[in-house]
Amino acid sequence: MGKTLIYSCEFMDNGSIAVIGDNQAFMVKSNYSDIDRYSYDGLTLTAFSYDRAQGGVISLSPSSDGGNCHIVYLNKNGSLDKITDTQYRISSIDIYGGKIAALCDGGITAFYTTSGDEAGTADSGIDAQSISMYGENSVYVLGISEIREASAG
Repeated sequence: MGKTLIYSCEFMDNGSIAVIGDNQAFMVKSNYSDIDRYSYDGLTLTAFSYDRAQGGVISLSPSSDGGNCHIVYLNKNGSLDKITDTQYRISSIDIYGGKIAALCDGGITAFYTTSGDEAGTADSGIDAQSISMYGENSVYVLGISEIREASAG
């Protein structure tokens, strides 16, 4: 596969290590010898996040403008699965308690389950820069001049 530039890594609560790189993501199991890899296959990484109890989540785009992102869930036990395709450009993503929130173009936050089912949307505001989940259907939104809340449903 060639070399991978590591952007970030995080220990999971079961001793595994989630690693996000420029061309692949992988989960190093707690025995430190078994590694499950997920190649991006030429897709562009647009956002990623971790939850020590769940694993990690990444968004990958097939286009250079970052649109039509795929969401990939990296289970802390090593299961690396593409869970859904979107029509969105995703600039920020987070995972919390079995749900994933993705900040999409147009100021929309889309919520998904870790199995890929849509779980609602929320208006995050056109100035939204980043999100952080604090509940399964709620996010803090970092806007240009404030931090605010948004919830689905």
